[in-house]
Amino acid sequence: MGKNDNRAQLLDQGGPCASGPARKAVQSHDQGGQGGPGASGAQPDILSSVQAQCQEVKSVMQRNVDQMLTNMSHASQVEASTADLAMNARAFQRSAGTVRRQVWLGNLKMKLATGLAILLLLLGILWWAGAFSHGSASQAHALERRLSLLFH
Repeated sequence: MGKNDNRAQLLDQGGPCASGPARKAVQSHDQGGQGGPGASGAQPDILSSVQAQCQEVKSVMQRNVDQMLTNMSHASQVEASTADLAMNARAFQRSAGTVRRQVWLGNLKMKLATGLAILLLLLGILWWAGAFSHGSASQAHALERRLSLLFH
């Protein structure tokens, strides 16, 4: 296999080495660049530089693919944690609504109990004062006397 066969094989294989700067360097050399057509010592140098460029491109692409896979993994983890947070937020909203209703009902019961206690206290005071007895003038005088004791 000759030097031209190696060059043609490298160019025809495809991949990152079959286009771009590597292909241009080989074609330029074929057309007489870098030392002319008779400089046989330059061909191995060009071939090794093209192979080095191919290896460099390959390693860069491998790093890029590795980084992309890492990013995809992180993105899927973030997506999963976002879904968990959304589910927890919905559960929190439901439980917060339940707690809010329970607190409101507790406050209502407390207000009703306080109002009932005040009403019973007033009725007790009025009963003690004799406001509910239908009697004579002496009873009315006793009511006035009890109320004056209460408020003076």
